[in-house]
Amino acid sequence: MQGGTTFTDDRTVTVEVGKAADTATEGTDYTTVAAQTITIPAGTASAHVDFTLTPTDDGLDEATETVTLTGTAAGTTVDGTSITINDDDTRGVTVVPTSLTLRETDDPATTEAEENSGTYTVRLDSEPTGNVVIDLAIPDGAPFTATPTSLTFTPSGTGIWSTGQAVTITAANDDLDNAGDRRQAVITHDLKAGSSDYGGVTVENVTVAVTDDDGAVSFAIADASATEGGAVTFTVSRAGATGGTATVSWNTSSDGDGDHPASTSDYTPQTTAQSLSFASGETSRTFTVQTTQDQIDEENETFLVILSAPGAGTSISDGTAIGTITDDDGAPTDYCPHGRCRHRNRRGPDRPRRGWRGQDRPPDRHGAGRHDLHR
Repeated sequence: MQGGTTFTDDRTVTVEVGKAADTATEGTDYTTVAAQTITIPAGTASAHVDFTLTPTDDGLDEATETVTLTGTAAGTTVDGTSITINDDDTRGVTVVPTSLTLRETDDPATTEAEENSGTYTVRLDSEPTGNVVIDLAIPDGAPFTATPTSLTFTPSGTGIWSTGQAVTITAANDDLDNAGDRRQAVITHDLKAGSSDYGGVTVENVTVAVTDDDGAVSFAIADASATEGGAVTFTVSRAGATGGTATVSWNTSSDGDGDHPASTSDYTPQTTAQSLSFASGETSRTFTVQTTQDQIDEENETFLVILSAPGAGTSISDGTAIGTITDDDGAPTDYCPHGRCRHRNRRGPDRPRRGWRGQDRPPDRHGAGRHDLHR
């Protein structure tokens, strides 16, 4: 304490720390300090006493506060002073991280992590004066789910503001070949301050990207066969993403390079392209080509089926199949009396038989003739 007057006797000054009208509250914003007594010896103009004012390190974002010091002494006027407490807290919300990249499905080759799942953490930067609620807003059709979708922060107790709360994001598997092999959406946050001091505080968005694990759609057709007179059943397979619809066309064609090409009389040709549609989830479709029954003993014959016109974003990996018509007619039999052979049924069972009937036949190798031989 410094004065401008030298006293002829000792003077005792009582210093009170804090007043009710101060912006800083005793016991809340700082530790209570007992009244201090300063004695100014006679013949001097000043004296001092040391004391410590300890501010409370709270988490509140508040204005600069002051503590008033007032002194009283008998017969003496004492001017007061003040101590300033500067706040070091700022209202805000910390979100870490603000972007996530996930796989569409978990990688079975790894066991230490789930690549289709991730988390981000939300916490308040200062102590709120009331409960603060942060709701997540996820756009329709987002390629992921989030849990939980609402976070509540409190000044104390359960959900205390200083403890971060985690949000778990899980990617959605769609079985589609997505453009750029990537889907993305943004999570926004709606802060509801209620009666707290968090009104007007904003929260950062979180961007979530999901990488695609579905290959492009491709079609392949397999060779097939059937006995003549039956239907050849061809199977077209779809590989890659199966989550959407898809189409491809087919038609028949002559197997000009085959060893025994079938003619159009051997099967029902389909030279006009026919559309084959796959529903969502379907991986294979079949269709048939009818063959013709005949009575001709012949080699197995072949024709081709060609795939064409795959739908947008799809391709053909194997677009040609061989259809084989298996002959079911037996080889012709021979009639060989005495080593002289005549072929029977070369044209099938309906061909009239020709032979010696009711007339002399040529003599056999012994010179003897036979009469009225019948076949």
